[in-house]
Amino acid sequence: MWVVKLGGSLQDSAGLQPWLDAIQAHGGGRVVLVPGGGRFADAIRLAQRRFGFDDAEAHRRAIQAMEEYAAYLCDRAPLLVPVQSRNEMEQALAADRVPVWLPSAMTSIDSILPASWDATSDSLALWLAQKLVAEGLALVKSVAVDDVRSLDELAVDGVIDAFFPMLFQQGPVNLAWYTAEEYGKLAELLEYGVPRVKLTESSSPLH
Repeated sequence: MWVVKLGGSLQDSAGLQPWLDAIQAHGGGRVVLVPGGGRFADAIRLAQRRFGFDDAEAHRRAIQAMEEYAAYLCDRAPLLVPVQSRNEMEQALAADRVPVWLPSAMTSIDSILPASWDATSDSLALWLAQKLVAEGLALVKSVAVDDVRSLDELAVDGVIDAFFPMLFQQGPVNLAWYTAEEYGKLAELLEYGVPRVKLTESSSPLH
């Protein structure tokens, strides 16, 4: 089983529906989907600047934004089903559905995740993959990842969040990176379990 994180930046792009179609075609019983924040999270960033609430409150609202995006994805793909717990995930997978994670319940009881913008949906997806002992984590983003850069460098460049490299060192998993146009590679990943890009067990360069 793979955890697939679908970036919020795809929400208004032409690449979103092909990814949902590929996940429905190949991911039933094999994929747990983690939503990004999309424009819902963007609205929270703007609101924080306007009203001045702290990062902990922004983090709580950003997790709720992920759940809003989850509902948006489920509306567009009938095989997707929202889930809150590991038990609900297992039930959905057993029924050959694709569980879409609603993170509020599970993350509220784990203090390892900082309540700030340092831990966005990328780190939450990695955390879930570690908890599930998944085969790996596939991150679908709107930009291509240069596979000669380290996780630390990717964090500095804003491709992943600041907490991701530290969390990865605590529990390395296979990582695969895909752009919006690479939805056709999902079947290959699920069939052969080989990420397009593998990372080492540290934040050293990818190869």
